[in-house]
Amino acid sequence: MRKYNRKILTALVMAYKKGLINIKPLNRWISIKQNLYHILKYFIYIALFVLMILLIEFNLLPDLHLDSNIYLGKIFISRARIIKGINYGFIVLNLYQLSKYLLQVYYVRWTMRHYDMNSNNIEILNRVTYKITV
Repeated sequence: MRKYNRKILTALVMAYKKGLINIKPLNRWISIKQNLYHILKYFIYIALFVLMILLIEFNLLPDLHLDSNIYLGKIFISRARIIKGINYGFIVLNLYQLSKYLLQVYYVRWTMRHYDMNSNNIEILNRVTYKITV
């Protein structure tokens, strides 16, 4: 996911409100279809990793030999714990990406609602785009 911070999102909304760009760059955050697609994508990833953890927990994957131990350093660790730890990491990563996307959606919609199309808002666009460093 590209880095979209508040300054860039505000500049996109203000450029749209001024008529400099069309709505296509903002469809990612405004369109309900796009929102549902991204939210369902992250929830499906989370559900798949939770399913994998449940399969490991109830030992329903006997071909992977998850009951055997691996020697790491001075301790033995079961393969099931290592794979479950990796799955927990992916779940946390997907939750982070989902929350980041939802914050971007909230901020774009808030900006669209609170900034009007008056000509005196052009100073806001100049101030925001001046501060963006690439």
